[in-house]
Amino acid sequence: MIEAAQYVLGLGRVSAVDDVLLNTLGGAVAAVVGVHLLAPRVRGAAQPGTRRGRLPSLPGPTHPGGVNPDADLLLRRGRLDDVNSLAPMSGSADRALARLRAAGTGDETLLVAEHDGRVVAAVSVRWHHDCDPPHPWLYGLHVSAAVRRHGFGTLLLGAAETVASLRGVEAMSLDVDRGETGLVAFYERRGYAKVGPHEHHWRSVSSATGDVVAEGTADTWIMRHRLGSD
Repeated sequence: MIEAAQYVLGLGRVSAVDDVLLNTLGGAVAAVVGVHLLAPRVRGAAQPGTRRGRLPSLPGPTHPGGVNPDADLLLRRGRLDDVNSLAPMSGSADRALARLRAAGTGDETLLVAEHDGRVVAAVSVRWHHDCDPPHPWLYGLHVSAAVRRHGFGTLLLGAAETVASLRGVEAMSLDVDRGETGLVAFYERRGYAKVGPHEHHWRSVSSATGDVVAEGTADTWIMRHRLGSD
């Protein structure tokens, strides 16, 4: 139930306990946002029974969970037509739309991972006016259940840090519920360190009426990572 697994949309926040139970994807973060990671290509004459230009599929066991390891993987910015895919990752279509609108104004950046033609993971960065100024705030990291434990969370985390670094940002912050020791450890392994306790005040606001529909507080740790330090 971390800030990266708690969705803060404008003034809203909802919790998801298991959004970041992920393993690392090695050094895959070096992929540039918005560039296809295509299956390898070969040159020369096509072999019998294969199509020119793509390596033939090798026989072998089905990948656990039915995830296609040969499918295209794309990291890109979120778009308005992603709203239906982002709704279950954000808690509702209204919250997904709020994230997209904030990204559209430039107040935030919303990154998504698209695998096999489907949006399967997302993360947002709020650039100003959050809980650890002047550092930008990472939140809303969510990976679809079908592709968890394949490193998509780590991939998007690294991509968000790369975008921040390109903007000249020196450090990135987020918060983690104090009782979530496993998630604290997850971020510590990725270079984040606790910088102090925090009482996070949150409100969920209806996009239709502007009314506050829920509010509360959460005891968290603010964690910060100095970019380029690892």
